[in-house]
Amino acid sequence: MFLLIGLAITTTVRTQAADPLAGLNEDQLVALLGDLEQREDALRNERSALQGQLTELKEAADASQAARDAAALATSQAEVAAGTVPVEGPGIVMKVSAQPDTIPVSVFVTTLAELRNAGAESISINDVRLNVRAWFGADSQGAIVASGTPVSPPYEWRAIGDGSTLSVALEIRGGAVSQFKAYGAMVTTEVSELLQIEAVTEPFEPVWAKPAID
Repeated sequence: MFLLIGLAITTTVRTQAADPLAGLNEDQLVALLGDLEQREDALRNERSALQGQLTELKEAADASQAARDAAALATSQAEVAAGTVPVEGPGIVMKVSAQPDTIPVSVFVTTLAELRNAGAESISINDVRLNVRAWFGADSQGAIVASGTPVSPPYEWRAIGDGSTLSVALEIRGGAVSQFKAYGAMVTTEVSELLQIEAVTEPFEPVWAKPAID
């Protein structure tokens, strides 16, 4: 009998140790269930809040990257327009052979305007980059001056843009090619799929303007 009682007690202890809920009454079990439900709701709300924060961080990161990309693109476009960096792309090369001091400045101005109007994004003549502030003139001997730098024949114009459009613009009746030939020059034009312009200009130093601080 003592052996049976001992065995029963041992079995009960082991059962309680294996199942901690076995010794709880109904009220205790209801209270425990309610506590577990509250914890589950709290964890669900916390997870929702964390997901919202993660979404906000991703959106902020995307916006920041977009702003950086836009700034980089604007900087690149400004450098190309200012002529401060070498560039490459499809375009046209026009070579003009002529006697020195035989072609007036107006023909060079017309050529530059025609190239720009035809969509040329970068232009050079010989080793001079013609940016948005470029100009043509003549020195005291009548030699052509491009943005302050004397240039002499043969003149090599390079323009990056749509080659066929640029070629048509230069060769239209009364256009740049016709005007050069009218003064005895020999002109050849060549469309290129990959053209390089190595000539650059010095960055413009503003006198009055300065960056605005947000």
